[in-house]
Amino acid sequence: MDLEDWSWIGDWTGRRALLTPKKEAIFDNIQNKRYTFEEMDKRANQVARILLDSGVQKGNRVGVYSKNRFDFLDILFACGKIGAILTPFNIRLTTHETEYLLKKTNPSIIFYDPDLRTQFEELRPLLEKQRVVVMGDKMFDTDPDIYSLMTKKSSSAVERPAITLEDPYLIVFTGGTSGRPKGAVLSHRLVFWNSVNTIVSWGLR
Repeated sequence: MDLEDWSWIGDWTGRRALLTPKKEAIFDNIQNKRYTFEEMDKRANQVARILLDSGVQKGNRVGVYSKNRFDFLDILFACGKIGAILTPFNIRLTTHETEYLLKKTNPSIIFYDPDLRTQFEELRPLLEKQRVVVMGDKMFDTDPDIYSLMTKKSSSAVERPAITLEDPYLIVFTGGTSGRPKGAVLSHRLVFWNSVNTIVSWGLR
């Protein structure tokens, strides 16, 4: 791997789609469905276009208010492709605590879990002009669902900005045991090497 070539940075699914397109990447045990690297890359490209068409640019934050679910991965990989910063919010925090984090990070767009709609509605008045998208395949009121938006987008490769290993990829928050939650900025370098360590320690291929 050429470390002087930035094109691979953040493009997790794109690289694997070139090397092993038909190899199984992920098994979704909720839907009982398997996805290849090629399929995951197409999904990531579609979500990346949703972000770009919503005005999200490199360095902008993308908020996610969700439990563990499959389409979180689509958003994660899409952010990597365009240099956006994924900012997941802890659903166990109070509305007041989450309000602080929203103001601190000011995400350009927010995706939320439909199972958490009641909780999210408490946060909606705190939002400014962010676009809101519901995860899954059922829209709520005026909130479009991510799957319907994906079907309208091309799955071909997106045009990517130059990304370095030092660019931020994620903002994750501490539990705030001694005060308000504190954001930890994780760079592409940190996420990459953490993945390498996981592959080695788990014996993955």
